[in-house]
Amino acid sequence: MKAHFLLDSSDKTFEAFRMQCENLAETWNISHRTISEIILIIEELYTNYFKYASTGTTNSIEVSLERTGTELLIVYKDSGSAFNPLQVSPPDIHLPFEERQAGGLGVHLVRHFTDSYTYIRKDRKNILKLTKIIK
Repeated sequence: MKAHFLLDSSDKTFEAFRMQCENLAETWNISHRTISEIILIIEELYTNYFKYASTGTTNSIEVSLERTGTELLIVYKDSGSAFNPLQVSPPDIHLPFEERQAGGLGVHLVRHFTDSYTYIRKDRKNILKLTKIIK
């Protein structure tokens, strides 16, 4: 079972993605909690891309989801400058809010809600492959 999405910077596009993912929860027999975590992961990556890395020429990202047994493979691709978000140091979430440095929380959530992750740069695209075990 596979699903493929092309997202641009429009709020309507992301809202459509969210609704389609919620429909997949039923079709693929995945809990709404798991789908909510997947949506959050993509939303963090999506927001970072359009906020920091979008080049202005190709303003879209590709997301594919594939269910294979008890795993969900998430492939995220963007055409921003080379950037491996998995090399970002995790934030110290134990510090008081006033003492924390800005940034890094979104990548922390991506790591937290997935079971494995890899990054490659290929054909001028950042590609994240994330795996989530479906419980």
